[in-house]
Amino acid sequence: MLDGAGVKVYLQRDNLGRRMREHRLMVVKYRLKENLGSKKQLATPAAQALTALKYLATKKGPLAAPVGCQLALEGTT
Repeated sequence: MLDGAGVKVYLQRDNLGRRMREHRLMVVKYRLKENLGSKKQLATPAAQALTALKYLATKKGPLAAPVGCQLALEGTT
């Protein structure tokens, strides 16, 4: 299959990709009326820089969450 696509095979392994599963993804976006939670921490370039520095120092905060796993529902009135 790879040869047919023009991809050169350097090493053939029978089990490579055998248990591979498709990972489906659904993106749901919410727009909050106010800067709350992680939105406040990432709302401006300055806030993003500060959040990045805090992450580098503590390994905590919104940047510590696995990509795609951060979900926050915060009510606004």
